[in-house]
Amino acid sequence: YAHTYGIVEKGKEAYIEDLHSTISQYIRRERSPLFFVDKTVYQWLDPWFASLGIIAEPAFNKNQNSFYIKTVSKILRPIENILIIQLTLVYFFALIGVIKRWKRREELSIFEIYFFGGFLFQLVWEQRSRYCLPYFLICFLFATEGIITLIEFNSDHTTVITDRRS
Repeated sequence: YAHTYGIVEKGKEAYIEDLHSTISQYIRRERSPLFFVDKTVYQWLDPWFASLGIIAEPAFNKNQNSFYIKTVSKILRPIENILIIQLTLVYFFALIGVIKRWKRREELSIFEIYFFGGFLFQLVWEQRSRYCLPYFLICFLFATEGIITLIEFNSDHTTVITDRRS
């Protein structure tokens, strides 16, 4: 037990030393805070959530001119365009849904807590975009609320225009 405790203490000390070093690098402007912006863009705007790298990278590294790589790359380009559109729409409608909830001053749901906690975790700690996928799926719930909000807004304004014409 004493041996294990010593290893844990050494790990803790190394972690704290590394953390202090990293923070001081940001304070001295040796590292740019824009790193977090770039990291967030990379993680959350990857329409594949790094799934292609997991599957295709070993095959690509083996033989870049293989039939598999050539075929898959031609098939996946149009699919990627569709995924980018889907990603954009989900984020857009999710933003509307979250703004509506915020304006109604509703309590945070477990889904919002899960998403924002995961977002902060990804921002500070994790670097792989594939771990954003579960949090992205929560955005579908927010996006649904955003779509409903826009439908209600549209129907309210359509009724006003129709009433004015009468």
